[in-house]
Amino acid sequence: MVVEKKQDYITFASVVSSIAVIYMHTNNCFWAFSSTERYWLTATFINSFFQFAVPVFYLITGATLIDYRERYDTKTFFKRRLSKLLVPYVFWNAFGFLFQLFYLKSIKMEDVSVWFILNGFINGRLVNLYWFFIPLTAMYLAMPLFSSVAEEKRKKLFTYLAIGVICNGIILPFIVSIFALPVSVPTFFPFAANSVLYILMGYLLTRLDFSPRKRKIIYLFGILGFFACFLGTYLSSIRAEQYISVYNGSNNFPCFLYSIAVFVFFRYEGNRLSDISLIRKTVAYLKQYTFSFYLIHWYLLNIFVRLTKINTKSILHRMLTPWLIIGISIIFTEAARKTRFGRKILPY
Repeated sequence: MVVEKKQDYITFASVVSSIAVIYMHTNNCFWAFSSTERYWLTATFINSFFQFAVPVFYLITGATLIDYRERYDTKTFFKRRLSKLLVPYVFWNAFGFLFQLFYLKSIKMEDVSVWFILNGFINGRLVNLYWFFIPLTAMYLAMPLFSSVAEEKRKKLFTYLAIGVICNGIILPFIVSIFALPVSVPTFFPFAANSVLYILMGYLLTRLDFSPRKRKIIYLFGILGFFACFLGTYLSSIRAEQYISVYNGSNNFPCFLYSIAVFVFFRYEGNRLSDISLIRKTVAYLKQYTFSFYLIHWYLLNIFVRLTKINTKSILHRMLTPWLIIGISIIFTEAARKTRFGRKILPY
């Protein structure tokens, strides 16, 4: 088993995934389906191309945290993880709620109630951007269970669980959706949800060795997964004259194949690419802002679009604006982190 320089390729994968999230949200016109305008073809391609972002973050979580007991106890684990999540989650949800209420006006005052706010906080939907916190918290809560498994037994047990969830939680629902079968898929693995699958896979993909031949097979399936997501979503939606989600989404089979291939690519090629001076220096610089990118890019993007009245369907906007948002995010984060409170709401 070889896990050399794991931190290097993990950091690389984290930086690229954080940028991918910004690209996906700048490409928000994807959700405004059109069977007649050309933009929806490129929007579908961009959405499919960057859809690995959230799954790769999950894979990174499993790759780096299941073995946390080798570094500190469970109390320290929860203190570190939850303290990093709790303050940003509460603050940015509150800020995002006010942002939507008074700036975007996407929330109406008459719809606001204590239960509206409480439900939004609990379910991660007060600001849709932050839904990611809920499954991530579930992963953290599950981590002591998986980390308590003896290291020599983890590969077999995690492989068993992963195969079970892949079949029951990903492949079967995908087949049922594809063929519109009038059946519901029973939950045989209620203790390992799809999001937990990614942390198990993250651990396995960093501890198993893949020969060049096996990697090529993984990459082939990844390419097939990408094109299934892209062409499946585009062609089925055009045919139905409405957006069809069967092939799209991080919990769907095509994205699962694609994300696994992307992560394996980072593991085996990330360190080699990092030997290129420009890439190594860029990743080293951006790694301190990856969480900030996620937390604040949505606000900056909305303000930019409103002030400039830019055509959000423009391919130039969708390809270039993310880099402007990244630059502004870095400046804002640097300014905020000069204060203690700023370092709490925009942690490293």
